[in-house]
Amino acid sequence: MKKIAFVLLLACIFVNTGCKHNAEKKTKTVYTKTDGNVYLVKVNTLKKTEISGNETGKISSVSTRAASNDFNLPVIKNDNSILDAQNKQIIDKMNESLSNGARSASGVDYSHVATGKNTTPYEKGDTRTFNSMVGGTLQNGTNGVLNVTCQYVGQHCYIFDDDTNKNKTAKKINLNYEDTDENTFKILADMFDKCYDLETQIIGSPVYNSYRDSIFVPSNEKIVILVSDLYGDANKPNAEGVAGYFYPSDMFSQTFLNNNNAGHIKSNQLQMFYIDSYFLSQAPQTIYSTLVHEFNHMINYVIKTVNYMTAKPNNNTIRTCDTWFTEMLAMVTEDMFIDELETPVKDSPFLRLPYFNLLYHYGFRNWNKDFKVTEDERISSSAVIYANTYAFGAFLARNFGGTSLIKQIAQNEYIDEGAINNALNTLYPNQGIDYDYVIGKFPLILINTRAPTQQQLSQTGENQYYSLNRTVKEGNSKLYFKAVDLANIKVDDQTGIAPQFFSKNDLVTLGPNGFSVHYLGFNIKSFELSVDINSAIDYYLVEQ
Repeated sequence: MKKIAFVLLLACIFVNTGCKHNAEKKTKTVYTKTDGNVYLVKVNTLKKTEISGNETGKISSVSTRAASNDFNLPVIKNDNSILDAQNKQIIDKMNESLSNGARSASGVDYSHVATGKNTTPYEKGDTRTFNSMVGGTLQNGTNGVLNVTCQYVGQHCYIFDDDTNKNKTAKKINLNYEDTDENTFKILADMFDKCYDLETQIIGSPVYNSYRDSIFVPSNEKIVILVSDLYGDANKPNAEGVAGYFYPSDMFSQTFLNNNNAGHIKSNQLQMFYIDSYFLSQAPQTIYSTLVHEFNHMINYVIKTVNYMTAKPNNNTIRTCDTWFTEMLAMVTEDMFIDELETPVKDSPFLRLPYFNLLYHYGFRNWNKDFKVTEDERISSSAVIYANTYAFGAFLARNFGGTSLIKQIAQNEYIDEGAINNALNTLYPNQGIDYDYVIGKFPLILINTRAPTQQQLSQTGENQYYSLNRTVKEGNSKLYFKAVDLANIKVDDQTGIAPQFFSKNDLVTLGPNGFSVHYLGFNIKSFELSVDINSAIDYYLVEQ
C-alpha cells in the first residue's frame, strides 16, 4: 500500500477557527500529489455544538489527471445514559443548595473529612432490603424496595439476589441456586474476583480511607452486587434492555440528599452496582463484560469525584465527569478484557462499531440530546452515541499508549478532555499531542482499515498509521487491545458493514466533535473548496 498523506488544509485556505470576523466565504483550489484515492475530512472542533451541513464548506470543480476510476462506494445520506442524566439533575440541585457555603443552614459542616470504612460483614443467607429500578422506562424509571438475600460471598464482593427472581421462570429468569460449581451466584462472584485485581491495577482502586462524611458514605470492605429484573422488563423485548448500572447516588448519605433538594432519591448508602437477572440467565457473557463496565463507573466516581472532593474540602461543587468520558472509559475497559473473559463479538463492544461506520458524523459528545437517526426510528440515538464514544476510546488506546494511556486517563485528578490532555502530555511530553490533536487524527481509522505493515507499525508522529487494526500489548499483561478490522466486523458469520463515505456533494450536519469523510475519487488532480473563514471546521486532505 502506498504511503498515506494526511494534510491539514487550514493555512492554504485561510481558515482560522479562532477568528471572529464578519462572515466571509473563501474559495481555494486544492492540488493533490497522488494518483490514488483522495478524501476530504471535515472535523467539527466544537465540543458542545453541532454545525449544520450548509456551514461545513462545499466541494466543487473536481478534476482528474486522467479518466477517473472512481469506486462505486455506498453513500450515506443525511437523513443515554439515562441514569447519568438523572444524576446530573440531582447534582445540579445539590450544588445549588451547597452554593451558599460549606456549612448548611442546619449547621452541618460539609467540609469535614472523616476516616474509616464500612466493615459490616454479610454471610450467605443474610437478608435485607435494597432500593432499585423496578419498573417504568429508561427515561422515567420507577424506584422500589426489594427484599434481597445474600447468595454468595466472594473475595471482593457480596452477591445479593432479589427474592422474587425464583418466581420468574415464566419470564425466562432461570438462576441456579444449588450448592454446586454451577451456582449462578458463585460463577458471578468468581468472575468478578478474577477481574478485580486486573482492573484496579489499571483503572484504580475503589477503596478510600478518607471522605467528606457529611456528603458521602464510607468505602465498603467488599463491593455489593445486586441481581434483579432491572426495570421489570424481563417479559418485554430485550434487544435494548439494561444489562446493569451503577448509581452514584448510592454513595451519598441519605441525610445529605434529604437536606439538599434530593430527598426523593433513595440511597442504599453502599458501594454497589446492579446486574439484570434476565441477561444473567439468558446472556451470561454479556453480564461478565458488564461487570467490568459497571465496576469501572464506580472506580471512576471514587477517583474523579469522591477522592477529588476529599482532597479539596472547601470545594462546594460536586464535580462529576461528562457522560461521554465515563462511558468511553467503561467500554474501553470491556475492550481490554475481551480475551481474558473470552467475550464473543456479539457480547463485546466490537458489536457497536458498525453503527460508527455508518453514523460517525453525529460525534460522541451530545449525550443529553435525543435525535432522530432514521425516519422509522429503527436505530436509536443512544446506540449511535455509545458506538461513536467507544470508537474514540478504542482509537486512543490502540494508537497512543494502550493500557498505559488508559491508566493515566483513569487515575489522574482531571476529568473529560482535561484527563486525556494530561495523560497524553505525560506519555508524549512536548510533542504537541493533545485532545485536539487526536480528534484530528480520529477520522483516519475509517480509511486505514487494513492491517499495517511492519514499516507502518514503526512510523510515529505525523507519519503514524492511525488504525484500529493494530494490537497493543505491553509485556505479559493479560489485558491488552487486539486488532480490529473495522471493514469486516462479523457477528455470527454475517457480513460486516464497512465504513461508509459521503460523496463530494453531500453537506452533512456534524455533531459535537463529529466529522465527515468525503470520497472525492481516484487520480484526482485538484478541486475547489469554499469555506467560511469563521468556521469551526478543520479540513484535512487524505491521499492514499
